[in-house]
Amino acid sequence: MDIIQFFGRFHVLVLHLPVGILMLSALLEIYTASKKTPRNPLLNVIWFWGAVSAVAACILGWLLSQGEGYTADAVFIHRTFGILTAVTASIAFVYFTFVKQQIRIVIWVLSIGQLFLLFSTGHYGANMTHGETYLVDHAPNIVRTTLGFEAHKAPALKSRP
Repeated sequence: MDIIQFFGRFHVLVLHLPVGILMLSALLEIYTASKKTPRNPLLNVIWFWGAVSAVAACILGWLLSQGEGYTADAVFIHRTFGILTAVTASIAFVYFTFVKQQIRIVIWVLSIGQLFLLFSTGHYGANMTHGETYLVDHAPNIVRTTLGFEAHKAPALKSRP
């Protein structure tokens, strides 16, 4: 029995929490800032739980990475983006909760930066799990060639006897 791997495998369950929570908080901050409406203090709670769940996903991801099956480079990139996601979420929570005079550009940088980090972390994690071509394996040829992948070969016509 390997207790580290047992708990590490919960990473794939927990990682969906910060994705949803932090995406919600960042999008709501962007919406509020763009509409120039009063900011709902409930957003502070959302940022808090997003940061906590991101830290939990990082810890479980580290436990999972102690096993085998992943390349060191792939783990390094995914781990770096994951840690940056958790750190940014924590900074955003502190900023939005405790800074009284919020600067609009900081709101935009934190929110857009959080979205970028979420997508990047998810992308590199999915590459480790599913492979680098997972999203385009069944894509139409126009999509594949536009993205620089080889087109699917045309299916061979079956001859009739």
